[in-house]
Amino acid sequence: KPWVFVDASLTDSKIRRIRDMQSRIASQVPTDRGDKRVYLRRRGFGTDRSPHNEPQFEEFLLHHGWTVIGPEELPLADVIATLRGASIVAGVEGSQMDHCFFALEPGSTVIQLQPPHLFNLVRKEMCDRLGISYAFHTGRTADSTGWVVEIDRFQRLVELVEKREG
Repeated sequence: KPWVFVDASLTDSKIRRIRDMQSRIASQVPTDRGDKRVYLRRRGFGTDRSPHNEPQFEEFLLHHGWTVIGPEELPLADVIATLRGASIVAGVEGSQMDHCFFALEPGSTVIQLQPPHLFNLVRKEMCDRLGISYAFHTGRTADSTGWVVEIDRFQRLVELVEKREG
């Protein structure tokens, strides 16, 4: 007799626990930093997925008013404080993006940068359940070993996100 296994990974009770943690964090971490657009770099831990043009990409972001941080380089309280008031957080697909779920407010946006050889939507369901918009930019293969963020396409995506928010 056939059967179907249903596994709701984000049950209502899990979402309630996350919301409880968000409330506790919000009561302890200020939101007055003014970092509206934040890039979470992925370096040092886990599989290296950094785009080959990351230095140029980060220079572009800094020139356009983004805050660029590496979560492994800062105390957790500083990471959360930087994210708390953000309207857009971007970063290469990876676990460093999970900081967003405890810091971002509903209505904010996560932009996931996807290497073209490693595409997934693991964090989209979490964003949906928490009222955070989700967007992604799939990079372009640079050579047999890497990829690049197409900066002009990323900028157009950010403009679309901001137009939607506005």
